[in-house]
Amino acid sequence: MKAKFYTGKGEMESQTKTLLKKSAEDEQTMGLAGLPPTQFGFHAQQAVEKLLKALSSERRISYPWTHNLKDLIQITNEFRRNASSDAAGDYGANRVCQCLAI
Repeated sequence: MKAKFYTGKGEMESQTKTLLKKSAEDEQTMGLAGLPPTQFGFHAQQAVEKLLKALSSERRISYPWTHNLKDLIQITNEFRRNASSDAAGDYGANRVCQCLAI
């Protein structure tokens, strides 16, 4: 799968948009009444995974084909350590990281 990335021209490319949309769908599913705990946990994991991949996609970071949140968080943390703290386009990336507490 070849991902498309954020170009910095004000609009996210399709890969990031798709991942954010799918993450929101998982979040909506988590809110369904009577959802069994195992299904809640599954959709919570999926939502976070897709947010991390969207963040990587937007920042042009390669990420592996994985469902391992620890690996995806490590990739995100490495980017944050290497990125300039005053980069103009980092508000969205920083906001996602704050929401995920990473």
